[in-house]
Amino acid sequence: MDSLETELLRQGWALLPQPLDEVAREAIKAGSLPDWADAVRERLQAIAQPWGMGRMQARQPRLALQVQDAGQALPLMASETPDGFALHLVMLLSAPGRDFDGGHTLAVQQRPRQQSRPMVLPLTLGSVAVCASARHPLAGRQGAVTLRLGAGTVLRGQRLAATLHWHV
Repeated sequence: MDSLETELLRQGWALLPQPLDEVAREAIKAGSLPDWADAVRERLQAIAQPWGMGRMQARQPRLALQVQDAGQALPLMASETPDGFALHLVMLLSAPGRDFDGGHTLAVQQRPRQQSRPMVLPLTLGSVAVCASARHPLAGRQGAVTLRLGAGTVLRGQRLAATLHWHV
């Protein structure tokens, strides 16, 4: 089991080791998929298979931009859809502290018969986080948990992020 899979099982999200460079960030802002999207999809497919999601093949990518101006927040939402793949990517395309203040990416892990566990994802310019889109296993527990994602209120400037989901 590699560190990506270990972190996904531990908390429902994990950072990819290589951040996006400026060329990749600009391409995503223009609506183009990253060159490495297919390779990442194949890796995520292999991770999701033991989760009982192996019969679901991630096929059609959907890239969506998220723009938050000062005073705006993204409410916590589950990303699960009937035709959605088990994992998706969240990419930060603007720089915290330079382009915006506040607007932290938030995750809440909802665990059966326990308190929810809030987390702040440590995203910087170009960070790519792999996040669970559906109910997923949690290391050391039976059953599945749900991860809800959102972003805190932007206090100054503009926060730009993108999500990459795959439909099955």
